[in-house]
Amino acid sequence: MERRHLSLSSHRTTISLEPDYWEAIEALSGGQWRQWATDRLTIKPESTGRSSWLRQQVLAGYMRNAGFRTP
Repeated sequence: MERRHLSLSSHRTTISLEPDYWEAIEALSGGQWRQWATDRLTIKPESTGRSSWLRQQVLAGYMRNAGFRTP
């Protein structure tokens, strides 16, 4: 697991993801991972963990890039 630190509107947090997910986020975000993650975390359902939500967003991003429709 790789940890990265991020400032959200009300506090700082640490996100732990596998290196492959961080690599995917870097690719999807054009190297702007903090902004990409912050944008997605602002719409995260309360019942979903931050890391889980970002994994779901990575999958959704790759599915959209492959031509699949995502919610």
